[in-house]
Amino acid sequence: MTDSRYSVLLMDDEIASADLLQQVITRFEESGFSVHTTDRMSGAMDAFYQNYYQVFILDIDMSFVEDVQEGSGSDVARFLRALDSDSHIILFSARGQISDWFSAANYHLFGYIHKNETNSIDKLISMAHQAARKEEFERGLPRITPAPQRALVVSLTPHNSLSSSALDEILEQSLPDWDIYHTSSLAEVIALRD
Repeated sequence: MTDSRYSVLLMDDEIASADLLQQVITRFEESGFSVHTTDRMSGAMDAFYQNYYQVFILDIDMSFVEDVQEGSGSDVARFLRALDSDSHIILFSARGQISDWFSAANYHLFGYIHKNETNSIDKLISMAHQAARKEEFERGLPRITPAPQRALVVSLTPHNSLSSSALDEILEQSLPDWDIYHTSSLAEVIALRD
């Protein structure tokens, strides 16, 4: 099953050199995902504003590439969650310290997969599918029903700066397809309500 409608951002400072990451990219593309990559934390932060991603996959240790952004992938996860609390973020890292697990739990990340784990790529793709489908379900657009195109205009004060005909003309120009009912009588408004 392919999910070409899903877009993934993969942030890892070893994208250009690590065979594992090239396999990850290839497998995601074979699964139909659109994969965007960055080797810098600042690149991931900028990408949030430039494109829409269903899933963010972040490495924790980002020390191999010089970057203006200091910190780790956990800091990027915290940044993304602060911008959108519904972001689906998966940590994919070989660092694997207990504090990283706590970070994943504290930031309510979608998951954490250790790179050296058996079948780590299969687990990552499976988790990304789950996250993307969950994101799609959570953000499904509600069925929008158009508002009735009717307006009731009540002019109770006889000393308006606009005449009734001038007001009607402005309303017709502003709302050409609307059904506009203009009155200066509260009795008519009450009768309409009944």
